[in-house]
Amino acid sequence: MEKDNTKIVLAINTAAILVLAAAVGYMVYMLVTHKNPGIWFAVVLSVCVFLFWLLMDVIKPMVTGEFVGKTAEQMKAYKVYCVVGLVGYAGLVWFAVSAANSTGIYGAVAFAVATMIKRRLLDDYNGNTDEAAEDEPDTETEDSDHDEE
Repeated sequence: MEKDNTKIVLAINTAAILVLAAAVGYMVYMLVTHKNPGIWFAVVLSVCVFLFWLLMDVIKPMVTGEFVGKTAEQMKAYKVYCVVGLVGYAGLVWFAVSAANSTGIYGAVAFAVATMIKRRLLDDYNGNTDEAAEDEPDTETEDSDHDEE
């Protein structure tokens, strides 16, 4: 069973890489040929990025059984993680499409902010509560007792 899972993950990862390679290839083609990209440039990039997101954030966890044994709260965190990821990828597409003018930076900022939020949501999904333990100052009181001696 583990061998089949590895093959599936490899196939999904390969498909995701091929989708990204197609997007990069299209961008290079448009750059080299000096064609006016128009609306098709945004459409092709959006479709490629959406397919990448779908493969990596939706299909891969479903097929590999990653959701088995997760609580409702963890699943909610993952669903929000997926939506935030899609918004971030949309910002990345906006950056690529609008890089020639000043509004492209907003897409890059959206991607960066979404990436930061996704990290926290992924911790919630995985059940990592290390940050909450680090925020508590209970170790400081022990250290202050030792300083007085």
